[in-house]
Amino acid sequence: MDVTDIADLIVGRVEPHIYAFTTNTIPNYLKVGDTYRPVSVRLDEWREHYPHLKQEMEASAKVSPAVFFRDYSVHDYLEGTLHCERLASTSLPEGIYYSNEFFKGADKDDVMDAIEDIRKDYTDKSLRYRFYSAETSLPVHLKLPSTGWWNPRPNQDTAVEKFITAVAKRRKNLLMYAVMRFGKSFTALCCARAMYGGEWRKNERLADGTGARLVVVVSAKADVCLEWRKNVEQAENFRNDYQFFSANDLGLNPDAVSEHLHGGGRAVVFLTLQDLQGETVKAKHAKLLREKVDLLIVDETHYGARGGEYGKVIRATKDAATKADVEDRENAEKMESAIKAFKANVSLHLSGTPYRILMGREFKDVDIISFCQFTDIVKEQERWIDENKEKLLNDEVAEWDNPYYGFPQMIRFAFNPSDAARKRLATLKNGGVTYAFSALFEPVSIRPNEAGEHRRFKLEEEILELFQVIDGSKNDDALLSFLDYDKLKEGKMCRHLVCVLPYCASCDALAELLTRNRSLFKNLGEYKILNISGHDMPREFSDTRGVCDAIRDAESHDEKTLTLTVNRMLTGSTVPEWDTMLYFKDTASPQEYDQAVFRLQNQYVVDMVPEDGADDRIRFNKKPQTLLVDFDPARLFRMQEAKSKIYNFNTDTSGNSKLRERIAEELRISPVVCANVGKLARVTPTDIMAAVREYSRSRGVSDEAKAVDVDIAGLAKSDYLLSIINRESEIDGASGKGKGFLSKPYDGNETELETPEDVKTAIQNAIGGNASNQPSPGSPEADEEEKKRKAIEAKLRTYYARILFFSFLTKDKVRSIGDILTVIDKAENKRIARNTGVTKKVLKEMLKVFSKQAISDLDYKIENMSDLSEDNSVDPLERARTMLKKFDRFGPSEIVTPERIADDMVALLPDDEFRKILESNKCFLDIAGKMGEFAIAIYKRAKALCPDIDLSRRIYTIPTSGHAYEFTRKVYEALRLDTKNIATFTAYDIHNALGKNPTASDYCRVANIISQKKPFWRITMNDKVSARKTKSPFALTIGNPPYQEEGASGGTNDAPIYQDFSRVAALAGAPYSELIIKAQWFAGGRE
Repeated sequence: MDVTDIADLIVGRVEPHIYAFTTNTIPNYLKVGDTYRPVSVRLDEWREHYPHLKQEMEASAKVSPAVFFRDYSVHDYLEGTLHCERLASTSLPEGIYYSNEFFKGADKDDVMDAIEDIRKDYTDKSLRYRFYSAETSLPVHLKLPSTGWWNPRPNQDTAVEKFITAVAKRRKNLLMYAVMRFGKSFTALCCARAMYGGEWRKNERLADGTGARLVVVVSAKADVCLEWRKNVEQAENFRNDYQFFSANDLGLNPDAVSEHLHGGGRAVVFLTLQDLQGETVKAKHAKLLREKVDLLIVDETHYGARGGEYGKVIRATKDAATKADVEDRENAEKMESAIKAFKANVSLHLSGTPYRILMGREFKDVDIISFCQFTDIVKEQERWIDENKEKLLNDEVAEWDNPYYGFPQMIRFAFNPSDAARKRLATLKNGGVTYAFSALFEPVSIRPNEAGEHRRFKLEEEILELFQVIDGSKNDDALLSFLDYDKLKEGKMCRHLVCVLPYCASCDALAELLTRNRSLFKNLGEYKILNISGHDMPREFSDTRGVCDAIRDAESHDEKTLTLTVNRMLTGSTVPEWDTMLYFKDTASPQEYDQAVFRLQNQYVVDMVPEDGADDRIRFNKKPQTLLVDFDPARLFRMQEAKSKIYNFNTDTSGNSKLRERIAEELRISPVVCANVGKLARVTPTDIMAAVREYSRSRGVSDEAKAVDVDIAGLAKSDYLLSIINRESEIDGASGKGKGFLSKPYDGNETELETPEDVKTAIQNAIGGNASNQPSPGSPEADEEEKKRKAIEAKLRTYYARILFFSFLTKDKVRSIGDILTVIDKAENKRIARNTGVTKKVLKEMLKVFSKQAISDLDYKIENMSDLSEDNSVDPLERARTMLKKFDRFGPSEIVTPERIADDMVALLPDDEFRKILESNKCFLDIAGKMGEFAIAIYKRAKALCPDIDLSRRIYTIPTSGHAYEFTRKVYEALRLDTKNIATFTAYDIHNALGKNPTASDYCRVANIISQKKPFWRITMNDKVSARKTKSPFALTIGNPPYQEEGASGGTNDAPIYQDFSRVAALAGAPYSELIIKAQWFAGGRE
């Protein structure tokens, strides 16, 4: 595979190097230095002062795998042994940059001799030079060993200052929104130390009466307990002021915390939701719950602190396909109860992915003490380097003095799986399987059994081939064999992999597959398999410490590992050695996705200390880059777009142009690489947005409307808006029989706008507005309210769909609700608004009461729909076909006929007969058009048979409704057909004109009205026509007419009306008539 375009992108682990260069600016001198970044990067920095420098050499500064030396030792050899003279500043003319690391008369061979002497000195233990080695950790006893004072980084410092300000303003419920690996736990503890005037910046004990006395940490994940303990016990910031307690400590001594507090101590208590579950208070918690909590820290909260906020946000979420999502929903409810149990002065919520909270109103701007994304960390990292460039060149500061030193760059590979796996995935998706990876990696049994079926994949051959391609023992043009890529090997990357799988049994099956076929692999055979989520998980991995110890031990013995997991250790845990993630899970949630992939982004920096015990040390970055390999490129692109949109929302920027800028910045910091016909290439913002748009094209408007945030809290603020929405039908009801746009028209009677009290109550309870009157969870009353709440959400999405329809149909470019309000009064837009059911008053009310997030989300969809409407990058026919895919149904009686079926219907006429119609100048009539689907089918076949034929006035359509008229008109305009050939009456008007018990003369009358010689758009069902048979202009009447009366439920017992259209079509004078009739009714002999 051609890797030219990414050759300069991969760096990998950069070990210390000695480098040397010469420059004509200072002739006969050799510059000798060392660097802990790529030598090319350091030389580029020097070129700013010496543009024409020439690199003479570079060599490793290692004397063993774990021992390094500095450039000082080389300088010592050049000066002390070879007597090379250092450059003096007085030797240079004014204006030439000075460095004291130039040596007169030295050359590259002298440097290599120096390195050889240094290595010999180490072997002989002559102690002439100073060496640096990795510090070893002491065994853990009662307290974890101190790692010294941890200096807060500037962004952490800012968060603590904002916390102090918010508390001073008596804000009680705060949010720290910071990317994973920010150091939220440490920063939160700094906030605790800063309470009540506590000194948190200096390395000194807290004064009496300052700092939080009792800090309680509540988390849904027991795995993170060790991380919190490390923060409390290893950092001198807290080690001597706070005692760490866990549920285990309370189990041994329920009075432990109280005794410690009343003895004058301070405590940090870590509890899980599981600890706090139960109808009654556990004995070990009784005394703790009576204590006043100064700071309650809610770790990794994603949904909000209270059930009301939870209801406002999460109940609008539809991506409950993953187990993790369901767990988070349940945890949010449990968290609410846990928070209420404590008497907390201040609550601080920590989250790296509070994406759903942000649409709510629980946290005001003053409550958000941090908003930090990984791009912000990298920018600060780069800014420090830029500000300290000269000092770095002169060794006045070291690279590791950068507060953000060691944060790795993530390279993202967006690859399709191997050939066999791709074909199998395509087959699964074509067969209606929604979650394809779950099916691909499904074991014979997802539960363990004696036959060991949980250790075998159903599609074992495809999985084996996929991992052989990853390994390099097989090749595939669409997938880089990255484990066999020389640059990754040289950079010591892909040493510790974590593989995310859909089922626990998938971990067992993959462990068995890789072990059994170890001899088939070139590289994977070297990896130690760690199954930490499977049913066969070894006992030593039952806690996270065992997993971390196993990986740390493997690294110390230069062994590689492959960790298999589903959800475990993908939130809150830190495994410094993990450097590569293989993502094989069907995840639709940006929250779950980011929680997982950012497990890689921790610093992995090792202190190297002189072996002679001197104070100076160097810090070796063992993980400057990480790899995310996502085998669903479209998903990665969607996640990137969604994350960029969330960032823009939080910085009050919107619009696709700003979105493109944000994506560009994130791609600069974390590049995405994909494979295309045997060649790797970097992905651009245009690629991302095009892929997302292509994905959007394949979705119906109801899908797009479901993707917009539902702001139930905002809806509850407006009685008018709630009443309007309550009148809507459910475009995509839970039963699958949504009524689309069928809604009772508002005739001006204000009583019709009243919302039933039970609906209002359900909405208020959903947002926590009736705290004293909420039904018990799981009760029939609660279930009934849940149904009503879901119904109002579905109705709101119906109105969202109306707005998206308008956005697509208008010829004006619209990017937001505000843009729609600006253009809606234009004559044509008034008609479109009337036919789609969009009103200015409703739009204005939405802007008034809905959250910024909900409006921003809707605005993005509006702009994308508007762009799709006028996409001139595709030909008119293709654009018309896209519309068919986009809008599949308006209601039970208005189902857009699929393109394939429309084509088959038109194809029923033999080619000769179809040509005769074209040559005779006769016309075609769709008697019940929804959006020109039969017009498209006729157009395609006519152009295939007679490419030069003019069809502009040959195709007529009677739409089924006002919105069907608009979509048919849009298709006509795309195909350059005469829009005057679209009737302004509807198919239902035909039925109504016939009356309840139509006679033969009624059918003839209506047929004559349709076929009269009058401009089609001017025809009405009230026209008077001669009883004499008129000569019909139509040669083919075709269509998929309504089956039942308008407003019917969609059941088989509703009054049929399809026979009316059959008879009118037969009498309209066309020699051919082709109509779709429900097979079950036709076979059953229904009238």
